[in-house]
Amino acid sequence: MLGQHALALSLVTYIGMREHQKIRSKPYFQQSLIMLGALFLYEFVVFSIDGWSGHPMTSPRRWLHIATGAAIWPLIAALLERTHDRR
Repeated sequence: MLGQHALALSLVTYIGMREHQKIRSKPYFQQSLIMLGALFLYEFVVFSIDGWSGHPMTSPRRWLHIATGAAIWPLIAALLERTHDRR
């Protein structure tokens, strides 16, 4: 369905922009758990729209990027923080 990813990304981006200062002040492990929730929300929205439109994809691989995204978040956050401090 056209626009399902845009809707999911808009929702996650809105929440992230509204709460980014709170998220940034947390340790990397807690940020990783927050990212796990954000990625899960994104995938849940896309999964729901796929189900409502009659195009369900029930492969377990669909949920794999949630775990990998949360697992590599501490590395990404550390790299982003290093580039942010160089002003």
